[in-house]
Amino acid sequence: MKKRAMKILSLCLVTAMTITPIKSIDAAEVAGTIKTNEVASNVDDATQLINLETTWKYLDNNTDPGEGLASLSAWTELSYDDSAWKSAAGMFGSKKGALSAIGEVTPTVLLNQYYDNEGTSVNIPTYFFRTTFAADKLEEGTALKGTIQYDDGAIVYLNGKAIAYFGEAEKDVSTETNLYYLTNGVGNEGAGDPAEGIFVIDPEDLNKGENVIAVEVHQKTASSSDVFFAMPSLEVDVQDTSNLEQEDVILMVGSDETSRNLTWYVDYA
Repeated sequence: MKKRAMKILSLCLVTAMTITPIKSIDAAEVAGTIKTNEVASNVDDATQLINLETTWKYLDNNTDPGEGLASLSAWTELSYDDSAWKSAAGMFGSKKGALSAIGEVTPTVLLNQYYDNEGTSVNIPTYFFRTTFAADKLEEGTALKGTIQYDDGAIVYLNGKAIAYFGEAEKDVSTETNLYYLTNGVGNEGAGDPAEGIFVIDPEDLNKGENVIAVEVHQKTASSSDVFFAMPSLEVDVQDTSNLEQEDVILMVGSDETSRNLTWYVDYA
């Protein structure tokens, strides 16, 4: 749905004996200039909360962090103790048990890909990741946008709440365990490069102080050749208005005889 945004610009016209004729102002040119400068400023001020240098706590030993807790998703909450988990920053993954290229991407942190099942090496079905970020410096009502790369499927949580599913992972959510393959979800098995997805965080879901992002990455099958997880970015969701068209330009009387107010409207999604 498109929204109607109103921009107001107050133009001060310095005069000596007479008021400068308002017709000498090119309203469209002024509006376009202000619009471009505002967008550039917003982009420059964008707050990046997570990138490839962010440290994650992770679990890759075929254990369920929700087992024995009040709920299976309790491990995604801010209060959960992940001090015993491994810790690293970068791109996590494995290709046949090694740090090898997965398509055109090579992970930097090796995940334990297999567990022994009665003498047979079998893919660990699920991997678990957690990291925290502070939102106390964000303006009220600020939405966030994140990018995730995964193989084969993933679920993203914020402060204990599932906010995004990838590879149709929602089709396989279990009420009995977090260790399962995506037998119903499409996953990314055999697709070459890791898949990439975008998720948006509603400002109403953010804590004013510390927040936790948790991700579970699922394998498609017990014989999948690779696994991958990375979150290249989580940042302020800045709306690009560089291509918006101004219309309905209105010129009004200013606060005194030396100024005029210029108002224009744009539609944005």
